[in-house]
Amino acid sequence: MDEIVVNQQLDAKVESPSELKDTLRNLDKEIDRLTELNPKLFDKLLKKFEEYQNQINQWGHTEKNGELDDKQADLLTQIKHDFLDLYHDLVRFQRLNSDYQDAKGKVIFDIGNNPIAEKLAAKEGAHTFESRLLAQDAAIFEKYAEFARANPAFLKFGNALYYGTPASEDNPAHAYTQIENIEELDLPANLMIPHEQMRKANTAAHELYLEYCRQHNLDPKKQVAFVPSEQFSFGGHAGIEDRETREDTWHTYVVVETDKSGNGMKFVNQENGKAYYIPPYITALHETGHVQRYKMFQKRGESPPNGINEIAQVITAVINMDHVYKKINNLALDMTVEYPKNLPSDKKDGIHLGLLANTFRELLKKHGTIEAALMSKEGQTFVFSYYDNAVKRPHEISINSI
Repeated sequence: MDEIVVNQQLDAKVESPSELKDTLRNLDKEIDRLTELNPKLFDKLLKKFEEYQNQINQWGHTEKNGELDDKQADLLTQIKHDFLDLYHDLVRFQRLNSDYQDAKGKVIFDIGNNPIAEKLAAKEGAHTFESRLLAQDAAIFEKYAEFARANPAFLKFGNALYYGTPASEDNPAHAYTQIENIEELDLPANLMIPHEQMRKANTAAHELYLEYCRQHNLDPKKQVAFVPSEQFSFGGHAGIEDRETREDTWHTYVVVETDKSGNGMKFVNQENGKAYYIPPYITALHETGHVQRYKMFQKRGESPPNGINEIAQVITAVINMDHVYKKINNLALDMTVEYPKNLPSDKKDGIHLGLLANTFRELLKKHGTIEAALMSKEGQTFVFSYYDNAVKRPHEISINSI
């Protein structure tokens, strides 16, 4: 019966981002119930995936002409994540069924020149309950989420970092709804390393990643699935495989896009046309940060809004990018660099990213996690000096119990 429903979902007409979002989630729900998948239906799913991917790209190109409203355009980001989740479902069937493997047992699934499934099937980027990273910072993250919901200034700060505006993401007027392709996403944190310094930046970022793995006693080759892509569409993604809450099936996974040469994303400052760069290992550290904050056996969709969910990762990325920039330009680590764009705030001039990087680098050393740093008296004083809040004085909260 479930295969009949899957067939019906695949035959449904999809004419808008919201319809595709619903279709992907309905498909995922139905496929979760199946322990096997008919090879013919599997082939049909593969073909449909190509159609869905082409449709997503088409919407991305037509959005600027006003054919999509802001709400629909904002759905595109969610859709790409849902697309990856369903991708992962199909990997499961290939692992379990010899019909989808070659004579050597190698997974044969590959869509749109983006071989994510093969990487995941090889367990690159998969984090099971045994992972040293998983849930490491879940308790402090949960405490911070509660704190941020009670303090609007911190939601504004998180939205500004992730979306490019302090405005509520419920009614987004942020950069994601105003771009034709990902290169145009000129958020302040994307414009820190000049593109011409790409090679040096890759080396310095790789060193940071290796140090991170050493600190956590991790195998650097197994924490992230780096996948080559013809065209960047999502950059990085941390997902949850949650169909069963058994220790041998539940896990999280991390995927990072690169170009065919293993390089990261380019971003173009729309004011002057200058190109900037984010190394793939910076993106990797962003996504593994999510794994550290997932709860054991967390279900998909349980994460808080991105203004809360992404703040630690973006601050960490700013600190790391600042470190890379200074290293490749032989600058002192405590120097305050003037980067091209300030972070928008309730104050006229916004926040200088160089100041943000130096401030939270020191607070991180003192308090151990970004969340603890944010909730500290120093962190609150910093945030309240840039964003209006219902609470006018630092809010007392105990972080020593974490």
